[in-house]
Amino acid sequence: MRQKFDVGDLVYCRINQDWACPPGIIIQKSLINANMLKPEEWIWHVDEYRCRVRFTDGEDIWLRAKWLEHVNIEKEENDRPVSRTSRTPATEKR
Repeated sequence: MRQKFDVGDLVYCRINQDWACPPGIIIQKSLINANMLKPEEWIWHVDEYRCRVRFTDGEDIWLRAKWLEHVNIEKEENDRPVSRTSRTPATEKR
């Protein structure tokens, strides 16, 4: 079952405001308490698991899921979300 943070997600760590955390990719995840029966059938709470993150500076670190945030690829212009990818307008004929 897909968790809030899963392998392949682009994340950054928000544990310390003084650390200029580079973005990283989750390469592994693990339950902290391995007593759960059939963990693949449950949605884990962010306090229950940790993720191994490979940062863009090459460092691998195990971090609690509760300290992670997804990298938001979208940006805002004029108070409206704008994607970096170009999209073909629906009204345009091909």
